[in-house]
Amino acid sequence: MGSQFLKYVKGKVSIITVYYNRMDAVKESINSLISQSYKNCEIIVVNDGSTDCTLDEINKFSHVSNLKIIDKKNTGFVDSIYEAIESTDSEYVAIHGSGDISLPRRIESQIDLLKSNFQVGVVGVHCEVVNEVTNKTSSLCLYEGVYQRPTKMLRKGNFITQGEVTFRRDIYDIAGKYNKLYKYSQDYDLWLRMSHYCDFYIIPEILYKRFSRKDGVSGNIGKVILQQYLVCFARQCDENGIKKPHPIELILVKSDWKFKKRLLRLLIKGFVCGANSHDYQTLLYAIKKEFGWVLYFISMIILKYKIRK
Repeated sequence: MGSQFLKYVKGKVSIITVYYNRMDAVKESINSLISQSYKNCEIIVVNDGSTDCTLDEINKFSHVSNLKIIDKKNTGFVDSIYEAIESTDSEYVAIHGSGDISLPRRIESQIDLLKSNFQVGVVGVHCEVVNEVTNKTSSLCLYEGVYQRPTKMLRKGNFITQGEVTFRRDIYDIAGKYNKLYKYSQDYDLWLRMSHYCDFYIIPEILYKRFSRKDGVSGNIGKVILQQYLVCFARQCDENGIKKPHPIELILVKSDWKFKKRLLRLLIKGFVCGANSHDYQTLLYAIKKEFGWVLYFISMIILKYKIRK
């Protein structure tokens, strides 16, 4: 499916990265975008109301001709990336996680794939993942090649992550764009909707280096619970053909066995590693809602000795 909107500049890609309090990760990450072999691109760097020196570090790149800096008050990742995409006129959009590294041929490889495969609308790559919580490095290489209209596959789980993705702007528009209702799992919701209009492709080459940081979602039990809850919501909306859900529908989400399984894993993590007071309350509330009072009381008794400040 080719481009349908003449307003988009053919062959041009907008690389978008959003920062909030990541001043130590700015330099190497943005340099990796400037060093891309694909030259018909603009780099849009959003400072989402950082309270540290992130903006100062970003401003050191203000001399780069194809780099645009957007400084705004803190409204969250989804709102920031939505507005950044709206400001572009590119045929393609590439996402780049804040502080991550795109290898030099990442964008060129993805654009070449999109230009030669018109049915493909979303392209990912293999990744090297550096976990700063566990100090371990691994490779994310489980999937590769083309996946035709992968809606059913996505409903079983998200196999393509956000930081390293490039997609066609027209398919993004047709699918309804990012939904600001999602604080987390906004990529999963978007992929589900885009999967009805195009094929997905994962290039079997490590072209991206991702960092799993202590301040990220994966390092926070409360954030993981909300993320998984929104995964259930996105899946149920897609199964029921709801493209633009009303916020009130968030209350009516029915959890599934995947959510319950993840919740039990988080409970075990809390038993072993402890949890801060906010995560403690969120986890107990979720346990009571999903498993009832017996497990709630058992969890409360054990976890109260594992609360970390």
